[in-house]
Amino acid sequence: MKYDIRQTNIAKGTALLLLLWHHLFYRSPEYYGLFTSVRVIDGIPLESYIARYCKVCVALFFFLSAYGMFKSRQKNSRRDPQGGAAAQVRFVWRHLVRLLMDFWYIYLIFVPLGICFGVYFWEVYQGNVLYGLYDFFCLSFFTRTPSMNSSWWYMSMILAFYLLLPLLGKLTEVCPAVAVAAALFFMLVPKGFFPRDVSRITEWLAPILSGMLFARFDCFERIGRYVPRWWQGLLLTVPAVAFFAYHRFKSGESVRFDALFALSILLFCYLVLSRIPGLSRVLAWVGGYSGPIYMFHTFVFLLYGKPFIYWFRYPVLIYAVMLALCLLIAVGLRYLKKLIRYDRLTKRLSGQ
Repeated sequence: MKYDIRQTNIAKGTALLLLLWHHLFYRSPEYYGLFTSVRVIDGIPLESYIARYCKVCVALFFFLSAYGMFKSRQKNSRRDPQGGAAAQVRFVWRHLVRLLMDFWYIYLIFVPLGICFGVYFWEVYQGNVLYGLYDFFCLSFFTRTPSMNSSWWYMSMILAFYLLLPLLGKLTEVCPAVAVAAALFFMLVPKGFFPRDVSRITEWLAPILSGMLFARFDCFERIGRYVPRWWQGLLLTVPAVAFFAYHRFKSGESVRFDALFALSILLFCYLVLSRIPGLSRVLAWVGGYSGPIYMFHTFVFLLYGKPFIYWFRYPVLIYAVMLALCLLIAVGLRYLKKLIRYDRLTKRLSGQ
């Protein structure tokens, strides 16, 4: 079974569901009073314990982005085998423009909208135009300046990944053994090994390199075609067990090992969920809206609609309302984008 756009969207849909739970019931005391928990363990709601592990959604998105970009890079190389460095620059430029245009579409709608909810962008940016420009160009995470949306740190990381793509892609193509070693190194390296600013990038290189390696060797298809069922079961469970053991016995919290848990979830999506007709269609549909929902969901549940979302008190209801609201907004935004022909402008600017 080919790992195509449908499979990717199923995985993105799963990652989005985890993302929403992670943010709605995050393991922080300021969240505990916003909902009625089914059970409290040592003063911490069960939903918040689950939310901690749902943070794996970030590793899932990095893995899937790297997988998709590597496959796209391969196609680009086949179309233009003599292009060399110029072809790589054009490839990165096209993807950077598409990324920023999608982001700016959300930014130009939701940031001014904050005035209606008492969230004034000139106050967030402390009256500094430069802070606003950093945020507008997805740089605020690296410049450590105020951002309208705390979740937009991921945009800074994806921007950095796109710029590193030629180097990481070449490494994965020419020296896959080195790429494997690097993925394991960045997964297991102790926290604090790198300076803080460098660590902001290196801590996510494990899922990024893993995604590229899976794309390089068509690992999903090979596992589905050649690996016996009982071995597939081990591949599904062993990484997850290793991940939970790591978090159980290691003091402190590190996201580097999330690449292992992400691998279990991705294999589960591919080997199990994608074979359930109705569920896979729903997940693939939801996954198709994962990009814009990621970009605006924090505005909905935290900045603009917090009293409404948490008014429902019970976690399942809060979650269902949040998911439904995000999907409705995403569908409306896509319709508006077609109406104003925004995609045409994006293609023109990216040189497609």
